[in-house]
Amino acid sequence: MARAIHQAGIPIRLDGWDPATDKTVAESYSWQRTEGRPNRTASIETLGDEQASLIAPPAMIWAIVQQCLPFLIWAVSVGYMIWYLYQNWNQLVGYEWIIVVVLTILVMMVMAQITERYSTAATSRTLGKMVRTQIKQRTGYKIDVDARGNFEIEVRETDQFDKLVFKIRETALMQVDPKGARLLFEGKKERWCIPADSIGSIRLEEVQMGTPGESATSTLLYFVVISFASPMGEFEYGLRDDSRDFGAFDDIKRAKAGKRLYETIRAILPEPANSYPPQTVQTLSSE
Repeated sequence: MARAIHQAGIPIRLDGWDPATDKTVAESYSWQRTEGRPNRTASIETLGDEQASLIAPPAMIWAIVQQCLPFLIWAVSVGYMIWYLYQNWNQLVGYEWIIVVVLTILVMMVMAQITERYSTAATSRTLGKMVRTQIKQRTGYKIDVDARGNFEIEVRETDQFDKLVFKIRETALMQVDPKGARLLFEGKKERWCIPADSIGSIRLEEVQMGTPGESATSTLLYFVVISFASPMGEFEYGLRDDSRDFGAFDDIKRAKAGKRLYETIRAILPEPANSYPPQTVQTLSSE
């Protein structure tokens, strides 16, 4: 039952069962080239200073405003409450103090929900639009910037998965190009073209951040780990869909986003697929 729920893309925790060590689950979301080493190589181009930055100050300022606006509303509300208390210190009776305190807490809770369900998604969309606009000002890019189904990707080294303070290898707009059978990245500093024939393996890896049931920040992250050949050797990176949509963003949505990214890449890879050795879920204690 736990396996079926997990394969449906719904995160589940069950004592004595681990999806990372369940061979059936590992095989469902992993692929390895059967004919040996890849016969093509990917290109990784470092972009020069003449190329437009992915960051546009006006858009960044607007994104910050979108993210911080609920907090600012709460801060103004608290300021008004403090001013009201100061002006009416001697006139307030006991129940009125309680009302003021409860209202302050309620406003804070409402603003927190607005931040989680709306502001973060609005900020993500603003930043995504900014990235697409900036890429169009560059020269030589191969990606179809406006193609449906593009991913806003965070790229990490695999040894950065289990760190609270982590280093991001690159952030990029990624297109999975079925006709060209390749992945196209346009990042802040680099431009990648990864042909399907250069990919050695991919797998979906679940990473536990925090201690389940003990940490307020306990979350599951989902990385598509891809290895590919390049003229500089073989590389292995974790790709994570960094976009947000409206509404609560929980482990279930992160799992679905990871599965969607894996399946989109998997669709351009050849059959048949071999199972990849099961990976151990990396756990980071919050203590």
